[in-house]
Amino acid sequence: MMMESKKVMDSMIYYARKSNFPLLLIYGGKDNLVDKKGCDMIYDNWKNMNKKYVVVANGTHGKSTLLGANHIIKEWINNDKARCNTGRLDVPCYG
Repeated sequence: MMMESKKVMDSMIYYARKSNFPLLLIYGGKDNLVDKKGCDMIYDNWKNMNKKYVVVANGTHGKSTLLGANHIIKEWINNDKARCNTGRLDVPCYG
């Protein structure tokens, strides 16, 4: 099982290094399914510099984390929409 986990993580890092689009990574501080170290590695290796990493202190794995980050998610989406409305060709737009 340990080798399979390593293969999955290596694959995620490989794709993170190639991912040239914005990232909003949200982690629940009380998540007992996902190891935070894996999220740290993905964030650190993400190619695009337009990225944000949020830890929801009391969030578990799932709904409570999303509810706790609701305002952050809305802000992220609105900021991306604003970036798209600049008309500048040098500003990546994904909205």
